Amino acid sequence: MEPDATAARDLLDGARNLVRYAEIRAGHEVLIHLEPQYDHPGMIDALTRAVAEVNARPYVLRTPWWSKPDSAPPRVVEAALHGADFLIGQGEYLYTKNHYIQEAMFERGLVYIENEAKTPEALSSIYGRYPAEVLFAIGTAVLERIAKARDIRVTTAAGTDLRMRVRPETVGGYCYPYHHDAPGYKKGFPGGTACFHPEDPVDGVLMAEAFASFLPAPKYVLQPPLRLVYRDHRATEIDGDGAEWVKDLWARRGDGNATWLAECMFGVHPKAGRRGSRAASNPHLLHFGLGNSIPYGGPTHSKTWVVLFVQDATLMLDGEPLLDRGRLTVLDDPRVRDAAARCGDPSLLDQDPATLADLFMPETL
Repeated sequence: MEPDATAARDLLDGARNLVRYAEIRAGHEVLIHLEPQYDHPGMIDALTRAVAEVNARPYVLRTPWWSKPDSAPPRVVEAALHGADFLIGQGEYLYTKNHYIQEAMFERGLVYIENEAKTPEALSSIYGRYPAEVLFAIGTAVLERIAKARDIRVTTAAGTDLRMRVRPETVGGYCYPYHHDAPGYKKGFPGGTACFHPEDPVDGVLMAEAFASFLPAPKYVLQPPLRLVYRDHRATEIDGDGAEWVKDLWARRGDGNATWLAECMFGVHPKAGRRGSRAASNPHLLHFGLGNSIPYGGPTHSKTWVVLFVQDATLMLDGEPLLDRGRLTVLDDPRVRDAAARCGDPSLLDQDPATLADLFMPETL
């Protein structure tokens, strides 16, 4: 097969994988929202064709960019959501705390699938084509193990050593069959993250090695690491690279819950991290969210949200490793291996490397 034909086939297979993930069926009205920065050749053709193949009806809505947290959307977006069963986001992430998307999801049952494989390179790669049944087997095994745990400890070679507990009802992520959520839901495709709200007691040291790229920080990779000491769920000390910027942010915009350890999230997608893919979905990268814990099942609201990454973490559940220096141990689970064997590709469980630098790679080649 010619290279161009192979690329087109792989791109269509990635789009078909999205349709399987979302469980789009015959008769569904599927809205694909597109913004100019993600209008890549072939992407919309592949997505609309994959939707039409299952006898659902695809519609494409192209809009200019707008500030999602701060501005109202174009009126046509709100109107279009009234008639959609599914929304595929081929634009910037729609801020789901806004009323128009909350109403569509929770009052009318809209299913919002944010496409994280937004480039042809990403959607056509093994990252975008990774079999849904294998990723769901991995994710289900991960969530089951976290939900059964009582004591959790996260350590890294850089010096992180945090202890916490977990409540099963706060365990979630983008790594299990979507129909488990109702009436509406938002999931990332191809997904590959698991998360939970750290429960009391939360104590120890967090040695943050990078800020998330969405933060307006002066730099992102931190040398030496940013050090936060946690006592009773809140940071009591902060120093190191980036400390002054964080303290200034909290002084200007923060509140009493700004330092609350609100979220622990890590990747479970063995092939994430390649160019154009979401590196944060790779098991070698784990992050903590500081501030508002309400979306993660926590008890505290904050006006701020700071995300801090560590790499090659060891995550112990009651003394047994779920992550072992960045390697996801459930890849050895017989149920996961059976799912991969049914796909006939043993390399599906070969975990790719990922480093902090992969968090900041450009989306296109």
